Amino acid sequence: MDGHELRELSAGWQAARSPADLHVGVTGIDALSWTPARVPGTAAAVLHDAGLWRPGDLHDFDAEDWWFRTSFDTQPVAQGEEVRLCLDGIATVAEVYLNGELVLESDSMFARPTLDV
Repeated sequence: MDGHELRELSAGWQAARSPADLHVGVTGIDALSWTPARVPGTAAAVLHDAGLWRPGDLHDFDAEDWWFRTSFDTQPVAQGEEVRLCLDGIATVAEVYLNGELVLESDSMFARPTLDV
């Protein structure tokens, strides 16, 4: 693949919801009730897959904060090596954290941010 290695992070995701603005940053989110999540996916899909919601049920998904997380192992970066995190299709209003550090704030679901990490 012309010297580039691609690692897709689509497995092992979890999602949790919390009252809006209860958590500023990732502090305290480990105590939330986490559910397996499909990625790409939506908050509605998380509840549907858990048997907690059906299309047509009333639910204001924007009234809550939705957290999605995963973890992965990686080797140390070699000198001269570049590592990028490419995000395709995140929520309209989103914050992205890597190792507990805020690395992106987004307000467009159409943006496809690429971050040097």
